[in-house]
Amino acid sequence: MKFYRANKYVLCHISLTIILFLISVCFLIGCSHRSEAQPIDTNFGTEDDMPISISTVLPNQSDVPDIPSPAEESMQHPGYPDYLESVSGLFTYYNQEDSRWGNSLFGPKDPIRTHGCGPTVLAMLVSSYTGLTLTPDIAASWAADNGLCVPGDGSSHDIVETGCSAFGLKPRPLPDPTVQNVLDELYSGNSLVALVGKGYFSDNGHFLILIKPGADENTVRIADSANLENCYHDWPISFILEQLKSNSSGGKLLWSINLPLECGFQPSGVPERDFLKTVFETAS
Repeated sequence: MKFYRANKYVLCHISLTIILFLISVCFLIGCSHRSEAQPIDTNFGTEDDMPISISTVLPNQSDVPDIPSPAEESMQHPGYPDYLESVSGLFTYYNQEDSRWGNSLFGPKDPIRTHGCGPTVLAMLVSSYTGLTLTPDIAASWAADNGLCVPGDGSSHDIVETGCSAFGLKPRPLPDPTVQNVLDELYSGNSLVALVGKGYFSDNGHFLILIKPGADENTVRIADSANLENCYHDWPISFILEQLKSNSSGGKLLWSINLPLECGFQPSGVPERDFLKTVFETAS
């Protein structure tokens, strides 16, 4: 009788274990089917579904060109520094010979690597100061679509004022610059765009950006989209001024790039690296 009771208890225990096992298996199978049938939606359906509107971040976005997102492979690391030091913080650096866009066309026939210093300079300024990420290929496409490409020659001189203004920056011509003018602008937190002519930096014409005073007196550091090595030298400001091209009225082609607070954009030491349609901030 005791043997029978023991066997009965063992059988009950085994049966209960089997039942619990089957229930667990059924539960796991049910969860798996539910997961497959109802995937998590990670995309916002409409602008109303997003946590915070882009207008909260950039109030004047209606005045800014709509720039598309680059292909994922185009954002791979280029093998040169992402940033240079400037008087206002870290400055985004692009090289126009970068394989990610160097062979892309600026206009109908000219590759960015040989004729795209203008769009590359525009891309550096916009990416450094507006929180947007504008790459040279997209800047070149936008500039060409807006009549700022001169086939065979590169960029129209208007690319500085028209391009910067379109993206919320405030360019100001300095037709009769001096060494002290340049230093004053830099110490005010402004970068300067210089169009140099045939000479040391170019056989024809080339845009440079003056980004901070050099270590030596009356010198400057530059962002040169065609030559990274030039970015690591202190250049005498007087030498840069001698290289400048002149406009039709004899004024030098040099611009101060200012970012007034009232324009709705805020300068950033490290750019957001997000595009206009995907710049969102979580409420603090």
